[in-house]
Amino acid sequence: MPVKKLTFEVSFIVEKDEDEYHAFCPSLKGLHTCGRTEKEALENAECAVEVYLESLLNHNEPIPLSCVHEEALEPISATRPSFSLIEIPIELPA
Repeated sequence: MPVKKLTFEVSFIVEKDEDEYHAFCPSLKGLHTCGRTEKEALENAECAVEVYLESLLNHNEPIPLSCVHEEALEPISATRPSFSLIEIPIELPA
């Protein structure tokens, strides 16, 4: 079957949580991860989003489209979202 990639822009919030970092995606209910560093927490969140979106696609569930890219006009704080592009390969019917 032909494969096509869908690209989604999602936002994450990464916060310090005692000795680790907590990352979550506000638009995807229940998506929370952690990591020893801020970078690791964000990488784990990106992997979790990929699996989350693949599951929604496989089950013909709607994908939330509530993420909007915004220009950062002020300095980024610990609670300001960071944005990532997530590519999901999907098989198309022949």
